Amino acid sequence: MAKRIADCGMVTERLSAFLDGDLDAAECGRIARHAKTCPRCTQLTAELRRTVGLCQRAAKTPLPPELRRRARASIRRLLEKDPQTR
Repeated sequence: MAKRIADCGMVTERLSAFLDGDLDAAECGRIARHAKTCPRCTQLTAELRRTVGLCQRAAKTPLPPELRRRARASIRRLLEKDPQTR
């Protein structure tokens, strides 16, 4: 049980780097093996993959022109109020 908790902690700490492909093959293998056998880590991995996918798709969706215009106007007003933000 203590090993499972330690493995879960390792997965939790390194999951983002794992999904980004930033870890070496040995570490990726350890995370993948653990995630296959641990329901909690399997769910956590799936949830983070979904979240990353949603963020990537959202970044590709352009803002409607009216919303973009209003956002820029709001930013300009904020900058005019507080010149130190520049």
